[in-house]
Amino acid sequence: MLKMAIKTTMKAAKIMKDERVRINKAMNVAISTEAFRLRKVGAYDLKMGQLGLAPKAILRKKGGKKTRKSKPKAPLRGLFKGIICKIDRKNLTAEVGFLAASAGTAWQAKIAEKSIKGYRITYTPDMIKRLHNRGIHIRKDTHSTLVPARDIMGAVLAKTQNESVRNIKDNFARKLRGEWIQKE
Repeated sequence: MLKMAIKTTMKAAKIMKDERVRINKAMNVAISTEAFRLRKVGAYDLKMGQLGLAPKAILRKKGGKKTRKSKPKAPLRGLFKGIICKIDRKNLTAEVGFLAASAGTAWQAKIAEKSIKGYRITYTPDMIKRLHNRGIHIRKDTHSTLVPARDIMGAVLAKTQNESVRNIKDNFARKLRGEWIQKE
């Protein structure tokens, strides 16, 4: 009788362990899928200027002739490649944003961090000369420019709102049902 009880307990422990592994795997897939989706959505929206950030005013060349380069562009659009995600499967967490995981994205992370609060650019005489040579003339009494505050990841999260939590729950349930979840 005792041997049978031990065998039953061992089988139950194995089933519970298998179930825990299955649940852990399903949660990892749900979290990583949503992290990749957020990275993709954030990078696309930043590149296309769809985050609701006000367009930056650019310095225009004198001469009255408007060129393609003189049109205002989406703010910080060149930083879209810097949005990356890190997934910690052991602790079931994911980070999405400017994490500067490589040397190629470190400068983007610095600019994004500075842009959250906004900053001021001070013009040096050398910088004013270079701008003048390119046809951009700055008044003599202008010594600096204020760059407005722009929180990129805050805008991404505000745009997606509760969608991330719903997606994680849906993907978790789908994975437990045995469905294939493709990371887009």
